[in-house]
Amino acid sequence: MADLHRRGLLALGLVAGTGAGAQPSLRPGPKLTPAVTEGPYYLAGAPVRADIAEGLPGVAVELRFHVFDEVGAPLAGAKVDVWHCDAQGRYSGVGGALQAARFLRGVQPVDDGGAASFRTVYPGWYEGRTTHIHYKVWLGQQALLTSQVFLPDALNEFLYIQAADYKRGRPRDTLNRNDGIARQGGEATFAAVAEGEDRYRVDFDVVVDRNARPRAEGFMGPPPGGPPPGDFRRRESLTGEARVAALLPKA
Repeated sequence: MADLHRRGLLALGLVAGTGAGAQPSLRPGPKLTPAVTEGPYYLAGAPVRADIAEGLPGVAVELRFHVFDEVGAPLAGAKVDVWHCDAQGRYSGVGGALQAARFLRGVQPVDDGGAASFRTVYPGWYEGRTTHIHYKVWLGQQALLTSQVFLPDALNEFLYIQAADYKRGRPRDTLNRNDGIARQGGEATFAAVAEGEDRYRVDFDVVVDRNARPRAEGFMGPPPGGPPPGDFRRRESLTGEARVAALLPKA
């Protein structure tokens, strides 16, 4: 596995200076992180936990968010709510045998330095979307930001070809350059990737406005740590993330 991590970073040209003790040279900028679509797979009430992988197959990742406010101060007391697909492009909690599952979903508090970390696996892909990780930043009852994290396509392609857990019977149809949501988010929605001892380390800066009024989109649900919604009906999504069941409260 360590060799796979190193060869993946060689494919990216990132090996030099990215050993286990190296620190990424990320800096919070004055610009707010762009919001993009929530998509149809969000579920309210995700468990508060750092390890969201639940032992699933895939390449290990330490996912670290660095959350700042509009003036660049660490946003201590906020929470990061994360969800993404597994190595084969499946989301937990959506239809059929996966309806009751909650893998690759979790919430972590932001510490005094602005950091919130998750142990997970590298996300796979599905038709119509490039590789991505969804997240929300909550402060109290308010979701200040809903957006997505994107990863380097050279590494995506390397892992999908070389790592057995990601192999599929067909090539993926959407890359970073032709994914409309990645293009909408732009450079500020791409993460930095480095080599850890036994996993990739993905670092991502998020800059949010404490006084943000996020656009209404779908069902936001209760804040993290609150009770999961108990009664839902399904609707068919019309987004490019495939026509799947999204969850809305009954009227």
